[in-house]
Amino acid sequence: MAEPGIRQAARIIVVDDSQRVLLIRIPSSPKRPDTPLWFTPGGGIEPGEEAHEAAARELWEETGLRDAEIGPEIWRRSFPFTTFEGNAMIQFERYFVACCDAFEPVTDNFVEGEANFITSFRWWTVEEILASSDHFSPRALGTLLEPIIRGDYPESPIDCGR
Repeated sequence: MAEPGIRQAARIIVVDDSQRVLLIRIPSSPKRPDTPLWFTPGGGIEPGEEAHEAAARELWEETGLRDAEIGPEIWRRSFPFTTFEGNAMIQFERYFVACCDAFEPVTDNFVEGEANFITSFRWWTVEEILASSDHFSPRALGTLLEPIIRGDYPESPIDCGR
């Protein structure tokens, strides 16, 4: 069996002036086909790109927000997954914070394939996430967000789990 490939990724926790977080929805996850999955904007770090640069680029590609001030790295996680083509991968994610005024995301900058799985955006409060039966990535997103919304960032990135 082949060794899994490695994918480095940067994700952004976008917090608006009403203490809500912007999440992206895909229609389902393969393990839970009837339940929406919500996650933060972000994606792969390109060769030669710094994680902060990748976070800013991904935020622009996926939401249209340009020139956001990307704040500190607060979380990290890694997990195995299988690509749509059936290839085994391990993804290493770095999460950053960006605070901004609320805005309506646009999809004009999507790269190839994103329009096939990103179905909608939504601004969520922590309370809405905690009360929802939808699935979130990472799984403990609501609990993890509580201090972040208050501006209480860890001194160094913490493992945010699966």
